[in-house]
Amino acid sequence: MQYIKQRASQISAQGRYFVFCSCFWGFSLLYALIMETKLAVPIAAKGLDQAKRQVKAALTGGAEMLELRADYLENLSVDLVKNLIAFVKSDSEKRLPIIVTCRDKRQGGGNRLSTEIAS
Repeated sequence: MQYIKQRASQISAQGRYFVFCSCFWGFSLLYALIMETKLAVPIAAKGLDQAKRQVKAALTGGAEMLELRADYLENLSVDLVKNLIAFVKSDSEKRLPIIVTCRDKRQGGGNRLSTEIAS
């Protein structure tokens, strides 16, 4: 905080304006702590067993976040995705953030989605 006050006085001495509000200090610190870069690894497998192997490899490699590409799974169902999420949560020592994406083939996805899943 002392550095900021010194720097503010240097800037104002040069004839430039400097506005500092202490309420932004906490926000900046919070932003810096929350908005950090994470290594996200996509899991794009055709089946549950292959996905589990990819998850283990990603965790061993140091993944900090997983993106489960549900659109690559054959015979996609809600239960299949729930099983995969449960596996990730049980296999990981620390709680990793998980993103689940499901894109249609027209949007760059792995498979064409049924109308039931797409809606």
